[in-house]
Amino acid sequence: FTDNVGVLRAACLASAALCANGVGEGQVQMLKESICGSVAAVMQSYEEDSALQSAACLAIIGLTTDTEDGRRQMRDNGVGKLIMAALKKHREDSDVQNYGWAAAACLARGDEEVQHNMVEDGACELLPVAMRLLTAAIAESASSFIQVIAGGNRIWRALLVQRGTCDALRSCMVASEMDLPGAKASCRAATSLCSESGEGRRRLLEAGGGEAILAFLRLGELGHKDLAAAEWKDAILHEVGMEAVLEMAREGLAGQERLVKAGACDVALSSMLAFPEEQNLLRFSCRLLATLASTPTQGKRHAEVDEGSSPEHILVRAGAVEAVTAAARTCPSDLDLVHSACSVACWLGSACSAGSADVASGNDGSRRLVEAGFCEVLLAALEAFPNDLHLQIQCCAAALCLSAAKPGSSPECDGRWRLTSAGGTAALLKAMRRFPKDIDLQRTCCRALAQMLSLPPSSVQAPEQTNKTEIVHDAASVLLDALHAWPEDEDLQYHGCWVIFLMSRWSTGARTLFIDGGACETALASLHKFEANEHMRWVSCSLLTTLALDCREGQRRLTQAGGSAAVLAAVRAVPWQHRCPGFA
Repeated sequence: FTDNVGVLRAACLASAALCANGVGEGQVQMLKESICGSVAAVMQSYEEDSALQSAACLAIIGLTTDTEDGRRQMRDNGVGKLIMAALKKHREDSDVQNYGWAAAACLARGDEEVQHNMVEDGACELLPVAMRLLTAAIAESASSFIQVIAGGNRIWRALLVQRGTCDALRSCMVASEMDLPGAKASCRAATSLCSESGEGRRRLLEAGGGEAILAFLRLGELGHKDLAAAEWKDAILHEVGMEAVLEMAREGLAGQERLVKAGACDVALSSMLAFPEEQNLLRFSCRLLATLASTPTQGKRHAEVDEGSSPEHILVRAGAVEAVTAAARTCPSDLDLVHSACSVACWLGSACSAGSADVASGNDGSRRLVEAGFCEVLLAALEAFPNDLHLQIQCCAAALCLSAAKPGSSPECDGRWRLTSAGGTAALLKAMRRFPKDIDLQRTCCRALAQMLSLPPSSVQAPEQTNKTEIVHDAASVLLDALHAWPEDEDLQYHGCWVIFLMSRWSTGARTLFIDGGACETALASLHKFEANEHMRWVSCSLLTTLALDCREGQRRLTQAGGSAAVLAAVRAVPWQHRCPGFA
């Protein structure tokens, strides 16, 4: 009932203030009085007044927050089109742009029709222009709108990317006025632009978005402007930041290498150490480390990188082994986290256990994993996720890696001792039984078992296996079935025979079970098939000789199958100074 612009502006601000706490008595009463129609009329009548337009947008935010009734009334009065008109007319006014994009996000959230109309009215073209004003408030409101539009529609996401939103978002991230809420919103917007969009990931990486987000996450240690470092040490910021960097890491090797050089692995580790109880953050950090581990820069040592100064050695010294182990132990039911933790463990354990220099300097990744208790973690994962093939393979690969740990002065430092004493032999055999048709799992398990069971008498004492008879009974069928299923796979045949050889030394009963299952004939077949391989000759002769010791049935079946001639031919092909002539 007034044309006094000052009164109207004050009324809009008062409406926003009454709704400041979300759904409440003030908001409900104003919606009953059809205030949405009045706000729409004010915006339409005074479209040149930027202060009134920004106040009206602020009222819209309050009247549509957490209430479907408010959004419906605003939609029915055509407020979405009016917001877009205000944003178009007042492109240089920071208040209109700030409150306008925040109002647009509130109105469009969960409503595809409103989203469609805003896109049709030029939202994707207007958004990058607004973000280039480089204020923290606009960064936050515009990022919220990006999440709404890009989060659910692939076409609109692509349109935002094409219109330069990635470059504009990165410009906002590095703006000097950036604050913590704006940083969080920017990270969420980056995730929305990158999700299922290779072009979005590529453009944001090229614009330097990865480096900008990693810089946010470092502010917890460095501080920023007048804010204390503690204010930036925020779990939610690290969670949304890690998620955004993880999305960008999916772009491919070029993007991954760029993130590695920007320090993504160090930041991921710092986040895990700073927030050891935050499950989502731990999952994103572990997945990021697992993704970046495959890059040439990170996963392999360059010739110019000195021993002990490669990224993986730096991470091991900084506590990555312990952090990953603790994360998997903290969230044992999180499949993604546990899978990623096993991947990272394989990478750090394999890359950092090359020689005595690693052990002396504390860089021995596999040994530190054993000491941290990762053997027990991977065995628990095998039991917790029995039907997930990829996890089973990854856990078996981790067992192979940990069983190579250099033994220390006590059994607790020896991966083979820890795995076998915790039931690792039976666990890997169960995995083989669950997935008999997967060659990768069968091969990895055989390699891991061969290494786990090769505890030398001169080293730490092998653990007592109270269920050896049960293990051998299971192994006789599982291992021989695998050897019969893939007679052409040299790696599987070699390690399978090696495992049978090691188990057959346990007792006469063990040898009898393998002989009854056809181990003599299988070993001879492997020997004939790969007679040019001296390692296969050695392990086949070792197995056949062991099966014949103190066992007439083994001797009979070996002789009947022509084993004497085969073994003699193999012996003649190997010089006597070979590593183990006594077996022949």
